[in-house]
Amino acid sequence: MKIEFSCGHDIPDEDIIRRHERSMTNLQKAIKYCDTIKIYDNTSQKHELLFELDKLFVKSIENVEFPKWINKIIKLSSLKLGCEIEFI
Repeated sequence: MKIEFSCGHDIPDEDIIRRHERSMTNLQKAIKYCDTIKIYDNTSQKHELLFELDKLFVKSIENVEFPKWINKIIKLSSLKLGCEIEFI
C-alpha cells in the first residue's frame, strides 16, 4: 500500500501517520465526554458533515459515502437516527 501526503510544508510521512493515528485515538476517547458532536470529513477540499451526535445518540446523518477512517472509530451499522452510537 502506498500512502501519499501533501500538506503544504515538509513534515516527514512518519510524523503525519503517527499524528493521524493519535488523533483518531484521541477522538474516540474525547467523544464519550461530549454532549453534542459533529463529525466532518475534510480529506478533500470540501468539508462534509458526516453525522451529528447528541448525548451519544445519532441526531442527524448526512447522505454521504463514509470514508474508511470512520471504521476505526465507530461501527457504521450503529449509525441510525435515534440509535446510540457503538464505538470500536
